[in-house]
Amino acid sequence: MAKLEYIKCAICDENNESLLIKVKNTHGTSYISDEEFDLAQCKKCGLVYINPRPINKEIHKYYSDNYYSPKSNIKSKIEKLVLQPYYMFLRKTYIEQFLKKGKILDIGCGSGGFINSLSKNNWEIYGIEPNQTGFALSSAILHKKINLYNKPLSDCKFPDNYFDIITMWHVLEHIHKPNKELQEIKRVLKDNGILIIAVPNIKSFGFKISKKHWFHLDAPRHLYHYDSTTIKKILNHNKFEVINTAFSFTEYPLDLYHSLMNSINISKYKFIKVLFMPLIFIFSLLLKLFGPLFKSSEVMTIISKTRKGD
Repeated sequence: MAKLEYIKCAICDENNESLLIKVKNTHGTSYISDEEFDLAQCKKCGLVYINPRPINKEIHKYYSDNYYSPKSNIKSKIEKLVLQPYYMFLRKTYIEQFLKKGKILDIGCGSGGFINSLSKNNWEIYGIEPNQTGFALSSAILHKKINLYNKPLSDCKFPDNYFDIITMWHVLEHIHKPNKELQEIKRVLKDNGILIIAVPNIKSFGFKISKKHWFHLDAPRHLYHYDSTTIKKILNHNKFEVINTAFSFTEYPLDLYHSLMNSINISKYKFIKVLFMPLIFIFSLLLKLFGPLFKSSEVMTIISKTRKGD
């Protein structure tokens, strides 16, 4: 167990919260331990966060050596061959609607798949991966023209107004001090520079139905949980203007299915759970189709820009 700290709301800077649920240390469909964490919600702004939480110096204890390593099962192999190229295409589509060349930084680049898919002729590419395992995986596959850093953004000491676009694909929810991170991002982004953030959506159908069994809880690694309102509030607080919020139903195609399956606790009669699998699979896919209509998809991508003159 790590040393814990109590925090104030990152948006309101107040201690005005209520307990939402207690969550265990799980990662997707994997049960890790019985250690429980309080998921709190600010009564004023609605932001959801772990409180108390592991301190920054000890959060590494909750990232196993295989956190970034690809699994070897059939599902993972299919995802790597079919879905990963699609995800990379989708992410490049978000970027290229604004710019097709320039300086780009990917914060939390993990195993490096996204930045390695970018054109080295059109982009001057930078990646940050503070985790040593993720950094080693990135270093092994990345092109020599890509600039890779194994330290936090604040320690990289980039010049002011340096980047055209900065991306954070499922990273902001891991950050202990999101305001400090966003302020540093604003400093190194050019005027009207683009920031693209993807995060889980706490107002998704999956969380509403599954609660503590939600696929994207990932406690305590996911320190914050945003919805379309709270992510806009924290971005506005740090002088970013939200251009668009995209509610995707294709990213993590089985996340809702896993949330629903996690919720069925029939340890004595496992065959009943197996019988329900096809029905739950079909239901989850149909429900995912309606997620974007109600801003209730499992994940969302927020596109914002720096406010000129701020």
